[in-house]
Amino acid sequence: MVRFDPKMVIYVGPRKPYIKYFFNSELIELKKIEKTDKKAVVEVLSYSLEPEVINKFITQFNENAGEEDKIPSDEDRVKTVKSRIIPKVEFHIWYFQDGKWMKAEHKNIFIRQ
Repeated sequence: MVRFDPKMVIYVGPRKPYIKYFFNSELIELKKIEKTDKKAVVEVLSYSLEPEVINKFITQFNENAGEEDKIPSDEDRVKTVKSRIIPKVEFHIWYFQDGKWMKAEHKNIFIRQ
């Protein structure tokens, strides 16, 4: 279920609603993990992908199905978007409770200005 306030989306002229509001695709780059016995903090860079980039990745996958060595690696995909998209820095916090790792419900996101 996607939750958003419909008043946050404003339609201007004949433009169609921007798909990002409904299908937000991100490419995640793992930066650092700090772990103790009871807590882990995972730092990631999150790149919001534009529809054109998503289509490019899907096309590369479809054209090279069955030939995985021709599909760009995760590192290559990050290099593709890194020069064009400024990432969000996120910190995901995990706690070890009752013999299981549980993710905190919130994540800290730092917005660059």
